[in-house]
Amino acid sequence: MPRPPCAACTPAVAQALARMSSASANDNDGQAGAIGELVKQSGYSHRRFIALFRGMTGLAPKQYARMLRFDRVIGQFATAPAQRWVELALQAGYSDQAHFNRDFLAIAGMSPQAYRRAAPASSRHVRI
Repeated sequence: MPRPPCAACTPAVAQALARMSSASANDNDGQAGAIGELVKQSGYSHRRFIALFRGMTGLAPKQYARMLRFDRVIGQFATAPAQRWVELALQAGYSDQAHFNRDFLAIAGMSPQAYRRAAPASSRHVRI
């Protein structure tokens, strides 16, 4: 999921990708303020930075941060499948379980409980 900074990326996008990928859940990497800080550091206008970022990754920075946060949950679930979803969500930086459930359903196409019941052998692939 998270890609390392690429050689074809502009320096501003490469730096943003590196910062977003290395950020912890407590860094608020998906919050508008953090994205605003990345924009500010890039030296580009907000609109131009978003266009460059989207052109390089296929996602807007906020969407990319959302995917990174979801990826942290899935990674933690793979290492500790017995842990409660609410604990995983809080560790990944979700403010509440309802927000986590909405993201999970939107990204994975199933609820967290349905994902747990599917018991995927790989965290990236669920048998249908």
